[in-house]
Amino acid sequence: MNGWAVEFLPTALSDLKQLSKVVSSQVIAKFHEHAKNFDNVRIVPLHREWEGYFKLRVGDWRVAYVINRTRRLLIVAAVDHRRKIYKRKPPRAFK
Repeated sequence: MNGWAVEFLPTALSDLKQLSKVVSSQVIAKFHEHAKNFDNVRIVPLHREWEGYFKLRVGDWRVAYVINRTRRLLIVAAVDHRRKIYKRKPPRAFK
């Protein structure tokens, strides 16, 4: 099968709007590439408060997302700098 669908929660869209256009474009492009090859990439689970989420590293930025395997959907929940993202409270993402 080809790739997975991608959906952005309002929190992620808000996060992306706060980034420069260059950085937000890089993050979006990298995540879409991740989704396209999702069946062949290593996924990195998060822990503690962020349990149930996974992360993608894009330079100094992190993308926290949820996987809906039934719908072959990756739901982007948050995007932030590596020093800040895990100090935030995780957004409520449906699974």
